[in-house]
Amino acid sequence: MINRVQWDNALKWIQEHADKERADRALRVLGPTFSGSVPSVARALVDPGGQAGSFANVLLYTGTIHGCSSLRWLDDELHKWDHVP
Repeated sequence: MINRVQWDNALKWIQEHADKERADRALRVLGPTFSGSVPSVARALVDPGGQAGSFANVLLYTGTIHGCSSLRWLDDELHKWDHVP
């Protein structure tokens, strides 16, 4: 499960310190690391708070989730929302 306070602080830090003129405006997330975290990742991406504007897209890197159904669920869930990058 994602700690929402830490998530929000990380997004705020990136927004404050990242080069505003950067060509690549992707949010890179290392995780989730297990399938039980997938729903909280989806919630965090769907409701990113005030930090969403600085990211053009999201890249999730996970090498430890082996269940394709969890990743399919995440993909389906995120495609329901038009505002998720």
